[in-house]
Amino acid sequence: MLEIMPQSSGNIVAVHVTGALNLEQDKYKIFEGVAQASHQTGKFRILLDFDEDIKGMTMTEAIEMASFVIEQQGQLEKVALVGRPEWASSFADYLGLATNVKFKYFQHGLLPQALEWLRA
Repeated sequence: MLEIMPQSSGNIVAVHVTGALNLEQDKYKIFEGVAQASHQTGKFRILLDFDEDIKGMTMTEAIEMASFVIEQQGQLEKVALVGRPEWASSFADYLGLATNVKFKYFQHGLLPQALEWLRA
């Protein structure tokens, strides 16, 4: 399940991913957040906060989610990923090949630092 977090503000979309993910249903929540964040400047930054108990989500599905975000309106500037370390390299590789998006991984518990990096 995806939830737009209250830390979303300005051009930052903060997304919490937990439990079972249904990409077909949940991607529209991201779209709404992106549309709102990119409304004024056309650019946005995204925080992906993954719980450790995600069920039914493979790395391929996570990358599909990233692809959906990149394809949406606006221009993605930065991605901060909070979650499993093994996901960080796959996201970084994908984003590096597909775009010039800045990417940084943060361990669980470092949400404030991830938000600070996005705002800088």
